[in-house]
Amino acid sequence: MVRVKKVKHKKWFKIFAPPYFGKVEVGEALAAEPKELVGRTVEVTLSDLTNDFSKQHVKLKLKVKEADGENVTTDVCHFEISLPYLARLVRKRVTLIDEVYKVETKDARKMKVKFLVVTLRKVHGRQATAIRKTIEKIVKKEIPGKDFKDFILELCNYKFQERVLQEVRKICPIRHLEVRKVEVLN
Repeated sequence: MVRVKKVKHKKWFKIFAPPYFGKVEVGEALAAEPKELVGRTVEVTLSDLTNDFSKQHVKLKLKVKEADGENVTTDVCHFEISLPYLARLVRKRVTLIDEVYKVETKDARKMKVKFLVVTLRKVHGRQATAIRKTIEKIVKKEIPGKDFKDFILELCNYKFQERVLQEVRKICPIRHLEVRKVEVLN
């Protein structure tokens, strides 16, 4: 005797960006029930969310938090600058400073913040150490006092990087300073 499998009919659900990005539709996902979508991730560029083509190199991963009916809401779980963009920043006779800091925001979101600093020319070890300490001081002072969404919006608008850059430029000339990646740990 042949057993008949029950087939669940799947349908498309619209996925929306977080409210602080204006609830823009970022895609669709196929599932039988909305609760199956919770935990899935969607990768979008910042230019898709803001309609600003100059932000094409910034990638965001959005994780589905809740699904009700046809609409699915998300939250940012990952912020990253694309590798080809970072590779274009590097030249000969410069110093690369790559630093990682673990911090926690005001709303108890733990994350790793990864910086990339490209100097104008080669620098001495003392200057590189001073740059690292300056960045660490700013990160440990500013991020714990902010909500996660405020921090992500500052990253996307390049305000946080600009504040760090103003302090680091007092040590030596800097060509680029980027927050190359933010990973949410919880």
